[in-house]
Amino acid sequence: MKKEIKLGLRILVIGTIMLVIGWYFVYKYNYNNTLKHEIKYTQIIVDEMSHNVEDRLLEKIKTNKTLAVAPILKKALKESNRKFHNLSDIDRSELFNELNKKWKTTKDPNDAFILEYTNNEISHFFNLQQENLKGEYGEIFLTNKYGSVVASTAKLSTFVHSHKYWWKGSYNEGNGAIFIDDRGYDESVDGYVLGLVIPIKENHEIIGILKVNLNILGAISDMLESSLLNDFGQNKLIRSEGDVIYSKGEEPLSTRIPDLLYKKLKSSENNSFLFYDSTNYWVIGKSKILITSNNSKNYIFGGSFESADHKKGNSGESWFIVNYRSLDSLVGPLKDTTKIIVIFGLIFVFIIAIAAFFFGIYT
Repeated sequence: MKKEIKLGLRILVIGTIMLVIGWYFVYKYNYNNTLKHEIKYTQIIVDEMSHNVEDRLLEKIKTNKTLAVAPILKKALKESNRKFHNLSDIDRSELFNELNKKWKTTKDPNDAFILEYTNNEISHFFNLQQENLKGEYGEIFLTNKYGSVVASTAKLSTFVHSHKYWWKGSYNEGNGAIFIDDRGYDESVDGYVLGLVIPIKENHEIIGILKVNLNILGAISDMLESSLLNDFGQNKLIRSEGDVIYSKGEEPLSTRIPDLLYKKLKSSENNSFLFYDSTNYWVIGKSKILITSNNSKNYIFGGSFESADHKKGNSGESWFIVNYRSLDSLVGPLKDTTKIIVIFGLIFVFIIAIAAFFFGIYT
């Protein structure tokens, strides 16, 4: 009887030890493979999202480039340019100073001087665009080749704009370029705004500049939030210095990514990696939105930190998508499967040990 008990116990102990050792190596192997797969998959997710955001921005640019070539805009620009064409540079500058002063000191938006620019054929055309896409447009306005206002959907802070960074960026020394003005918070729409600044040319010469302020987060947030429904983790749209442009439930530019993560994002050679934040392990992926990196001849991206009508504008930073996925949520199914295997393995070892015990008695 003692032999049978010893045999059964021996099988039980040895079987359990072998099962635990086997479980450890199998789990470690599967864990490492799962981690490698999820890090690669996170990069695929975040690259796809950054491409989608870029495509959405390019779509907005294309729409407003179409707006810029409307014949009524060119007609109005030619008429406006003609008014100032024969003036000397000094006389034109003095006239613009007078108009600028009058514009700023005229507080009544229904004053005849203001309405000449906010209640004309072009401004009505712009108002129609705003009506067609409610909530998307802030101010839309047109300046002639000298930078003075031709038409606007509202009274602007100044009459002349040729001294402003976005106007100079789009004029581009007469060559013309689409300037994407990362304005940050803009009072005109009470939201996060990108200004699309588009040169209007005729016979290869710039005759005016169109500026369209877009409340851009509405167009982008749906893409970032839709991924949450597919269990793709948390997504943040950030500037390269760590300010959070968009994160669900947060006010734009009110927070920064944690310092530890910011340092890791700046120093890591890889765009996706495992990160520990003192409370949890995360699989992190980042991807640059290329149109914001100023690597294109056709687009200039930038801004000014603060201006008369916006706050926390961009001062030379690119945009990134950062994706967070909790490691526990990724390896959780593997742990559950492993537990089931171990339980069934122990049951099997126990059955074998009992069978060996009774077989020993029988023989």
